Amino acid sequence: MNYLVKYSPEITIKSRPVRTRFAKQLRTNLAKLLLRLSEEIQIKGNWDYVGVEVPATLNHLQPQVEQVLASTQGICFYERVQVFKVNTLDEILLHTLPIFQNRLIGKTFAVRCRRIGKHDFTSMDVEKFVGSGLNTNIKTAGVSLSNPEALVKLEIRKDKLFVVEENFPGLSGFPLGTLDGVLSLISGGFDSSVSSYMSMKRGLKTHFCFFNLGGREHEIAVKEVALYLWMRFGSTHTVSFITVPFEEVV
Repeated sequence: MNYLVKYSPEITIKSRPVRTRFAKQLRTNLAKLLLRLSEEIQIKGNWDYVGVEVPATLNHLQPQVEQVLASTQGICFYERVQVFKVNTLDEILLHTLPIFQNRLIGKTFAVRCRRIGKHDFTSMDVEKFVGSGLNTNIKTAGVSLSNPEALVKLEIRKDKLFVVEENFPGLSGFPLGTLDGVLSLISGGFDSSVSSYMSMKRGLKTHFCFFNLGGREHEIAVKEVALYLWMRFGSTHTVSFITVPFEEVV
C-alpha cells in the first residue's frame, strides 16, 4: 500500500523556511505514530507531499494506518494509490484500466491528471488518451467533464505513475508541535470535550485542567475523556492533566 499525504493550507501558505519546518514536524509526527504499528513502514518527505509506503506483507494494517492519517493534524487530504513506472501513454492506460475495470461500469466519468517533470506528452494528452481507452474497454455511461459520477485521478512524477484508488479528508490545521501549548479547562461534559478537541485539531499542544467538584469517580471519568482525546489526536507529544480540588471552595 502507498499513500500520498498532502499538506494542509496552514503549511503550504507559509514562507519556504517555515513551510520546511512545519513539513518536517509533520513527518516526525507521522513517523512516531506509524512506526508504532511496524518499523517496516517508510515515510518519505517531498516539497508538496509526504509519501507513506506500507509493505504488501502489512496490508492487514490498512485500517490502523488510515486512522493515523485521518487523526494527524497538518494533513489536508490523503490518497491511497498504486504506483507504477511508466514512460508512454500506452503504459499509463495499461496500469489504469484494471483498477477501474469494475468501478466505471454504467457510470459517467472524467480523467484528471497532474504531471510533474519532463515528458513527451501533456496532462491533457493523458486525460484524452486514458479517457478514450477506458470508455472503449469498459461499458461506461460515457464521459462527463462537468459532472462525472466517478473521477479517475492520476498523478505523474517523472517516470512514476500514481493511480488514486481512494481519497480521504484530513484534519488540516497545524502539525502538532509547531505552536505553543495551551491549557484547556475540561469538565467531562460535551462542551469542554469538544473545545479541547477543536484546539487539538488546530494543532495546539493541549494540556488539561480539571476543577474537581464530584470526587474521585468524577475525576476518573474526566481523565478517561482526556486520555481518549490525547491517544486519538495528541499522542506524539507529552501533556499534563492537572486536577484542582475545588469541593471545599464551593
